[in-house]
Amino acid sequence: MSSPTAALNGEWVSTRKTEGIKDPMTGEVFMHVPLTQKDELQPFIDNLRSTPKHGLHNPFKNVERYLLYGEISNRAAAMLREPHIEHYFVRLIQRVAPKSYIQAKNEVVVTRKFLENFSGDQVRFLARSFGVPGDHLGQMSNGHRWPYGPVALVTPFNFPLEIPVLQMLGALYMGNRPTLKLDSKVAVVMYEALRMLHACGMPLNDVDFINSDGPVMNELLLKGNPKNTLFTGSSVVAEKLAAELKGRIKLEDAGFDWKAGIEEKIKKLAARRKLDDLTVGPVLTVTTKRMLDHIDALLKIPGARVAFGGKELKNHSIPSEYGALEPTAVFVPLSEATKPENFDLVTTEIFGPFQIITEYDTDADVETILSMLERMEAHLTASVVSNDFAFQQHILAHTVNGTTYNGIRARTTGAPQNHWFGPAGDPRAGAIGTPEAIKLVWSCHREIINDYGPISKDWTTPTAT
Repeated sequence: MSSPTAALNGEWVSTRKTEGIKDPMTGEVFMHVPLTQKDELQPFIDNLRSTPKHGLHNPFKNVERYLLYGEISNRAAAMLREPHIEHYFVRLIQRVAPKSYIQAKNEVVVTRKFLENFSGDQVRFLARSFGVPGDHLGQMSNGHRWPYGPVALVTPFNFPLEIPVLQMLGALYMGNRPTLKLDSKVAVVMYEALRMLHACGMPLNDVDFINSDGPVMNELLLKGNPKNTLFTGSSVVAEKLAAELKGRIKLEDAGFDWKAGIEEKIKKLAARRKLDDLTVGPVLTVTTKRMLDHIDALLKIPGARVAFGGKELKNHSIPSEYGALEPTAVFVPLSEATKPENFDLVTTEIFGPFQIITEYDTDADVETILSMLERMEAHLTASVVSNDFAFQQHILAHTVNGTTYNGIRARTTGAPQNHWFGPAGDPRAGAIGTPEAIKLVWSCHREIINDYGPISKDWTTPTAT
């Protein structure tokens, strides 16, 4: 039985209480993680408060740390290229967030490629400055990427390696000192990743790693006052934090697919998924009852029907606090989905193998769909699966989703390291994976105007204006 610990001030520490984590496949407790209490928060609070707002490094201070993190990234990428280390992380991900071997491996590969992308000089290239000539000789304004200093990351269960590693390292690259919290059910993955990064030369004191429940983490954020927080998770919690942290937060939200004529195709594809190879598996944040109740509520809408699925998985031992649902799609007529009394229900996100589908026939139907998209609050990913160029242009012109896949091969899964992944339409929008994403989330713009002269020998103080 594994018992990972928390990281504080460069040391692995234990807490007075622990939380038993149930095996998502059997319901048996198979791991204990620290459960930090409110009276144990003070050292974490002190570290946030004592981290300078100018960061651990910046373009004028400790610049060798840019090179250090380029080397750390290179070493970590080399470690993840080792087949036995790659396999270890794949199986660890599968153990706590069950998904197929290929899906889990892709997460490890994306993480490795990100590390390769930011090896060598690439970290200091993130801090590239620019200069603009001034009004006279000796004057120049320079724009710099500046860290926030004390920052926090709160990341979910679904990508227990990729999201925290990419965001944490992005924060560190820019000179911040992060406090990291994962969903406790999957925190062991990042525990092992931190140990690997320490072995690759990452200073032990650069990151605090905390395990706690939501209210305790909320208190840490309020009392520690990080200058920026990256939150990926519940939109309800996100909006609460945005208010409490006075906007010092970056958010990611939910995505949508816009696809045509595919009900039978996706039904056949869904039928191939099975529990044996984890192409369908436990849902860690939504119970079976919650999902079935949601389906029942949808079926009360006139014309709604189950396109496929809609039942609990057979012959499983997944505990009741997790979800066990067949891959499911519910069809809701467009004319009903757009009604105010149905809209919130139809657009409620269920983070599991569940989707709403509808159909459209006329230009008026397309405009109805666009009006629904305008009413939605979540604008992370979308796909426009079509080979009709005029249709693509019309949809893209009248929507605001951040990462949008367009064309006959469009998809909405993966979040690879080779392109921006994040929402749009919100000044709090966060992102992941690319230099632009790192600079947006983990640094701010600082302008320094240098003015060295020369001063004319006959210069005198000008008349007051």
